[in-house]
Amino acid sequence: MNKITSAILFCLCALFAGSCSDTPVSESATLQDVVMIEQMGASSTTFAVALPGNPEIAHLRTNKVLNSEEVKVGDCCMIRYISPAEPYKSADIELLGCYTISGNLTAGIEATEMTPQYSDTPVYLLSAWSFCNRIILRMQLPYPANNRKLLLQLDPTTIDDEIPTLRLIQHIPGNTDSSYMGSYTVAFSLDEINAKKSWKGVKILLNNSNLKKNVVNLTL
Repeated sequence: MNKITSAILFCLCALFAGSCSDTPVSESATLQDVVMIEQMGASSTTFAVALPGNPEIAHLRTNKVLNSEEVKVGDCCMIRYISPAEPYKSADIELLGCYTISGNLTAGIEATEMTPQYSDTPVYLLSAWSFCNRIILRMQLPYPANNRKLLLQLDPTTIDDEIPTLRLIQHIPGNTDSSYMGSYTVAFSLDEINAKKSWKGVKILLNNSNLKKNVVNLTL
């Protein structure tokens, strides 16, 4: 299974190969977005970003270098930045912080039958969108989510459809305290499977406790 780690977003200066700078920043508005690392060079980094629901991809370039031992091209992160351009327009940016999507959650996509270890335990979905062949889900889950596995289960009878059906299921080892909820951002990569199928979208089925909206339709 192609795993992309996902978890609580936290500031990680260790992502930068150099030390964090104390250089004063401009008075422009600070932006925060989920991005995909598009390029990691010796003296710069480029991120891809898109306004949720808009297929246009913008490219954000910074002279900050990320730590290749922590992240790689294709990973999704949350960044804080200042841009001279309008939001979601390509520009050279001032990167203020990079928040990795990592930790004790794992996520993947697999064509498989339901197994006893997995269930459609409810999630509280906050938002869902797609860009750069990634599916992004923001949700609340009972705390702690240690070692929780999230799987988008592909219905094999729809694999050749332009819009296949996926079901969000979970494997939850141990106990969780349902009285405490944590916010999580999860990124699923379609790179391997969609390269062969060229899907135009996906239909995601989930047990959603937020407004009982149990079907999410996304355009790829």
